[in-house]
Amino acid sequence: MPRAVTCRFIYSSIFLAAGLYVVILNFALISPILLSICLILLITLALNPLVIKLRRVLVRRDVATIIMAVAFLLVVSLAAWAFYSPLRNIAANFIHKIPEYRQKLEEPLHRLDGTAHTPNQPAQPSAPPAPGQPGQPANPPPQPTHIDMNAVLSHLGKLAGSLASNTAAMAAVVLTVFVGVVYTLMNPRPVFRTFFGFVPDAHQETALRIGRRVAAFVPRWALALLMGMGIIGTLVFLAVWPILGFQNAVLMGVIAFVFEAIPYIGAIIAGVPALLLAMEQGGSAPLWIVVAYVCIQLMDHNVINPLIVAGSVRQHPLAVIVAVLFCLPAFGILGVLLAVPLVATLEILYEEIYLPRFLPKTSQRELEERARDMLSGAPSRTPDASGGETKEPRSKRLRRHEGWTGHEAAR
Repeated sequence: MPRAVTCRFIYSSIFLAAGLYVVILNFALISPILLSICLILLITLALNPLVIKLRRVLVRRDVATIIMAVAFLLVVSLAAWAFYSPLRNIAANFIHKIPEYRQKLEEPLHRLDGTAHTPNQPAQPSAPPAPGQPGQPANPPPQPTHIDMNAVLSHLGKLAGSLASNTAAMAAVVLTVFVGVVYTLMNPRPVFRTFFGFVPDAHQETALRIGRRVAAFVPRWALALLMGMGIIGTLVFLAVWPILGFQNAVLMGVIAFVFEAIPYIGAIIAGVPALLLAMEQGGSAPLWIVVAYVCIQLMDHNVINPLIVAGSVRQHPLAVIVAVLFCLPAFGILGVLLAVPLVATLEILYEEIYLPRFLPKTSQRELEERARDMLSGAPSRTPDASGGETKEPRSKRLRRHEGWTGHEAAR
């Protein structure tokens, strides 16, 4: 290798390592920026086919984008107006019952602390004195654990402040993403032209194939996701209506619709508010809520996902769960929207870059057969020099089919 090429490689590696080190140190500051950029590109690719169809009717792309943005704001405004009254009632009821909740929280803590006494509680008999030591109990009673209620309430207040701060940051990201999507949809070519500008000439065709596959996958995934969210939200509304009433059912349906976008863990989060409302109502309502949500999730995993989502998204559940575990702490609750597209993009990069370079003579079918042979414990057949599979020795075939033992050849 020439000296100039070696020096260039060393310098590039040093600058790359330094850049990664700076990014890791300041990731908490740049993660909202990265999340906003990724969501803008993702939503732009998802809405681009719809904008193209509207452009054929309205001629201009910016007009089509503005109409979509106005329609989105109108839908959000109507939803906020419709849910304002039930949300206000729920919030007022919660604020009114805060002293009751605090009393219910303090009672078990005081019992654990040993400071709460019931009036009719019988006195505990004292332990008999130990032999040889009159008046001294054999096992002294354990000292009560002291719990500072002010510290507990202060900790809860800090959690509430942290939640409010995260909500404000999420709202800022949502607003930034909305504005960025509108401007990007008006003229997306300069944005994606910048990506191709960083690719060398020798890899332009590969970059184009990767871009086409990603641009084709994202709209299919978004449509399947919206259909699944709509079906789950409707099922939750219909199941909760007889238990919690119409207004609460509509609210729970919207919550289930929103959190269905989070793979695998969104259903658990969406069921918590319904369970809390059912526990407040009392009776058998919590049991029916649990049964309803379990049945809906069984239907989701066994009917809705195989029929609707599996046709567009074929990622392994383990890969999606790992992506969720990575995106959730890195980017927050909105980052889980990137889990499935991240897995699909990595799969496309693997097929377009890694396989042709490092496994040019190995097909996916061969990899699947080797994995099946490994898991089944069957001996693998290695190819011979002519490119075919090595044949099983004649002695083994005779032993298996004819019961030949080898003594016949010795004779």
